[in-house]
Amino acid sequence: MEKTTVYFPISLKSELKIAAKRQNRSEAQLIREAVATYLEDEVVDEALPKSFGMVSDGSFNAAEDEAFLAENWNPD
Repeated sequence: MEKTTVYFPISLKSELKIAAKRQNRSEAQLIREAVATYLEDEVVDEALPKSFGMVSDGSFNAAEDEAFLAENWNPD
């Protein structure tokens, strides 16, 4: 592992300290987990074309794909 220094506003640092104590984990563990989660989301968002967004909320039903395409396809 590599060491780094991060500066937090006092209120955020206090919340971090309380959360670490409540979970019986170190502040460093919580920070690493939060950064890893953020970076995973960031990589996925940039790696996928924007068209994948229409299915991400579960509202697109694959059984209705022909009707959807018939209504929305614009072959310009």
